[in-house]
Amino acid sequence: MIKALLGDYPVTHAFRSGAIRSPRLEFDFADVKLPQQAFKRVVRELEFDFAELALVTYLLAKAHGKPYRLLPAVVTARFQHPYLVCLAKNRFKPKDLEGKRIGQRSYSVTTAAWIRGMLAEEGVDLSALSRRYGVDARRRFAAAWERAREAGSIVESADRVALTASGRLRSNDLFADLLGEGPSL
Repeated sequence: MIKALLGDYPVTHAFRSGAIRSPRLEFDFADVKLPQQAFKRVVRELEFDFAELALVTYLLAKAHGKPYRLLPAVVTARFQHPYLVCLAKNRFKPKDLEGKRIGQRSYSVTTAAWIRGMLAEEGVDLSALSRRYGVDARRRFAAAWERAREAGSIVESADRVALTASGRLRSNDLFADLLGEGPSL
């Protein structure tokens, strides 16, 4: 018997209801209305053999040594763009958020991770970075910067740098390259 956590969605209903069965495996589905209500049970107590998890919850669990494998199956998805909101009287553009603190309910919320990524597409104001941290990023990370430029991973203007589409796909490697040249942490 495989203990499972899986939401009841149109794409999973036949599986959960037993209309589609495996001749070799039997599943015991948790009686949970919303799967996210049991995510802590998945990652802290390792209660389930098979579980639906939000992507960022999985990544954080994996980073903390939890013995899970990711199956590339999307059971529910949505565009995250509508979830970056503000009051109508306070309309803003992503650039307006530079240097500001942005509240989010939890670091592990996948929507917040997507929104951080969408804001990152706007790039970084290099002069603001220099004023705030006293570092000229182009000089401080010159070798990694040049490698990123040559690879087509960044696009620059006089005062901004942003990741290109291919740069966003390689962002973990790019940041590791930058940190390798940065101060020891």
